[in-house]
Amino acid sequence: MCRKALGLEWDHYVVNSFLISIIIGMGFLIAVVLLIIFYFPEPGVSDNVIMILGENQTFIPAKISDLEPNSAHFFIYPSNASMQLYNYWLLIRLPESLVGDKDDESFLRAFHMMDLQSSCRLDYWPSRMQLVDPCHATMYDVITGIAVDGPGMNIHFQDNALPRLDLEIIDNYVYVRPPKFTIEENGVLGYGRIPK
Repeated sequence: MCRKALGLEWDHYVVNSFLISIIIGMGFLIAVVLLIIFYFPEPGVSDNVIMILGENQTFIPAKISDLEPNSAHFFIYPSNASMQLYNYWLLIRLPESLVGDKDDESFLRAFHMMDLQSSCRLDYWPSRMQLVDPCHATMYDVITGIAVDGPGMNIHFQDNALPRLDLEIIDNYVYVRPPKFTIEENGVLGYGRIPK
């Protein structure tokens, strides 16, 4: 009787360990599939490609063919950053009157979306071809990022400009070159940049 009881316990142990192994294996398989789906980007798109907010409120890779002249597109940089103002940027294709009809980096600008004086979120006004702080009406030049009117002019130093990202186009996609966040290079978020 004891041996039979021990045999039943052993059978339960074997069955239970087998089921646990299957569950762990399935969990591992699901984790690998999710990692492949969410970690690896679509073919031809790297971490430095700009992902703009599309029509369906989802982020899509920025392509030259999708950017109309005199338009602005919201994106987050770095792309894996949280949805906070310090990570908000605007990709702007300049108007045709300001060389916006070229198909190279010269027609694009990427400026930080935070006003240097009030820390409000900036908007792009196509009719004025300027970035505008809706809180205090500081206006920024769309080519240089320099504050041209309002209380944000010369806030930290003369001709203070918005931080910007350097861009490049590879195979129709818009990429960010690795930035150097100093006031002499790409600027300091929330402080500004010395324009070149």
